[in-house]
Amino acid sequence: MSSNGNAHFCIDCGKEIPQKAKYCPFCGAFNELEKLIETAPEPETEQAFETDLPAVNGNGKLLSEEQNSHYTILDPGADFQGYTIISMLNKDSEGFKYIAQKDGRRFLIKIFFEASFSSMENLYQQQMRLSRISKIDDPHLAKVVEVNLVNNPSYLVTEYVSGNSLLQIKQQNNGQPQEEFISRYIPALIKTAQAARRNGLTINNLALPGMMFDAAGKMFILTSAIKYEEVDEREDVFTIGLIVAQFLASHGLYKSMYSEQRLRSQKFSYINGVSLSLNKLLAECLHRNILQRVTNLNSLAKAFEALPELKDDVVWLIRDRGKLTPDQLEPQLPKPQTKVEFKFALAILGIILVAVLAIFLLFGRKITEAWEPDRVPEADSTEIITSTVITDSLRSSNLSVTGYGQLKQGSSRRPIQENLPLAVQPKTSEPAASRQTPMPASMVFINAESFGFGRLTENGNNVSLSPYYISKYELTQGEWNRFMKPANVSTVGDRLPVDNVSWRAIIEYCNERSESEGLTKVYRISGNSISCDFRANGWRLPTEAEWEQAAKSGQLFNFSGSNTASEVAWFKDNSAGKIRAVGSLNPNAKGLYDMSGNVSEWVWDWFDQDYLRNLNSYINPTGPDSGSLKSIRGGNILLGEGRNLSLLWREKGSPTKGYPFVGVRLARTR
Repeated sequence: MSSNGNAHFCIDCGKEIPQKAKYCPFCGAFNELEKLIETAPEPETEQAFETDLPAVNGNGKLLSEEQNSHYTILDPGADFQGYTIISMLNKDSEGFKYIAQKDGRRFLIKIFFEASFSSMENLYQQQMRLSRISKIDDPHLAKVVEVNLVNNPSYLVTEYVSGNSLLQIKQQNNGQPQEEFISRYIPALIKTAQAARRNGLTINNLALPGMMFDAAGKMFILTSAIKYEEVDEREDVFTIGLIVAQFLASHGLYKSMYSEQRLRSQKFSYINGVSLSLNKLLAECLHRNILQRVTNLNSLAKAFEALPELKDDVVWLIRDRGKLTPDQLEPQLPKPQTKVEFKFALAILGIILVAVLAIFLLFGRKITEAWEPDRVPEADSTEIITSTVITDSLRSSNLSVTGYGQLKQGSSRRPIQENLPLAVQPKTSEPAASRQTPMPASMVFINAESFGFGRLTENGNNVSLSPYYISKYELTQGEWNRFMKPANVSTVGDRLPVDNVSWRAIIEYCNERSESEGLTKVYRISGNSISCDFRANGWRLPTEAEWEQAAKSGQLFNFSGSNTASEVAWFKDNSAGKIRAVGSLNPNAKGLYDMSGNVSEWVWDWFDQDYLRNLNSYINPTGPDSGSLKSIRGGNILLGEGRNLSLLWREKGSPTKGYPFVGVRLARTR
């Protein structure tokens, strides 16, 4: 920490902290200048089992005003939310951990730092992780007693059990192999991993300190080792093999010999003093090529059950290495059938060449004309890997283009006409307006205008947008379920907004709905590449600029429609942690509901922290040309009344992942 007069600042994150605070409440850094409070000692004879679940909400505020709402150490005997503090256990990157007592029972309390909620990406991933862990019914997971998402600060209460970690057991045995001991627990470990995967979770973070054993020898797995992430099941197999190998290795350099990094690049070395059968199974679990590992946890369980009894097996010793055959040293996996695959590839290639030649002979002239460089307009596209910014003149043009219905029913010439420049687009006998279905009454027209993108001040309008329509309401579950498989929403209800749907899934929804209603699809999907034709009349996501313009509706309130959040937004202080039916609070000036609360909303643009300061277009901007995360706008029921609920707050998320309390509001160009 550094000081300036009476002000004290954290040298890690730069935030101002109270003079007598021992730790920074934002990042948890230790105050080296003010050693006023001694760290509470850890228990001498016991070690806690704690489930280090990340917080899903909170802002780091503690109890007393005299502490200026910042963290200090809770003293033994202090009361915290009805729990009596016994002692501080330790501190990690997420918060403080205390041993506490209530109704004659011991618990472990974790109080989280503000830094645990640094981004919406982390916030929603941890919320999903928390909700799914609570559903796992497994006797080997430490029990979560209470998770408080409303009080400040957020905290977690878990059962407290005395015992030793697998790492401590290894150290107490002086590095000697303990195959019989660990073999008793491998089946339970596999079952716990399977239970986690059934709930969309993975044990990919598990390590030796994360497996605990009580006085009766019962195994517990800390839920800090369980995370919410899309991981191939063979990675869970790898994790189990890694834990077993590190525990059994008696070599002093086991941490490097059997490190994850080394095993992902080098061949597994058999463990001295361990049975040959188990060594061979570990070699298959830890194969550096994921395609040659044990394929899933069920296969691993069966393979382990099939191992011979330890007393009947051969113990692998380094001096016996030369006596073993190559088959014993390395399991023989099926060889790739390269000859068959090569012949098959040649056959496919031949068919493709014949087809291309036939197409060229039949339509060569037409195709050549359609793709002449001076006749092809620039595409309006944004791809998952690379993207092209929309051409402003095309976006604002009122000229008609060939509709989806014509392409389905028309001649072979019509698709080529759609690729011609708009200036030479031939007129059709049927006006474009007659081919469109009526605009639903729930859509609000936003007229062309200029506004201050990223500003809540009167000085200067920096962006101009063409007219468009945007929905009064967030997309509901009833609307979603008409075209898509029901989502894994936070709360089920047809009038509740859909949430926990990915950006990519919304793109597919828009196309499905457009096609069903006879509209021209906006999005062209080709693998991981997605392009957008903003001129089409189908359903789409609003751009970030469109979303903000609609949310402001010509006003400069902190929230969409008011400076009082509770009038227009469902958020942390008034929602009781529950999503509400759309349109149940006041709308903004344009008649749009819930743009500052209920669920946050995906928009089209790639996310860039500096995007608003470095706009590459001031007419119909559509975001950065490329990126890895998509932008999310608007508050939700997890956020408190602060800058995170502000109309200008910007967040981000992976386009292939869904997040709790993130939904969408649809738009259309015409």
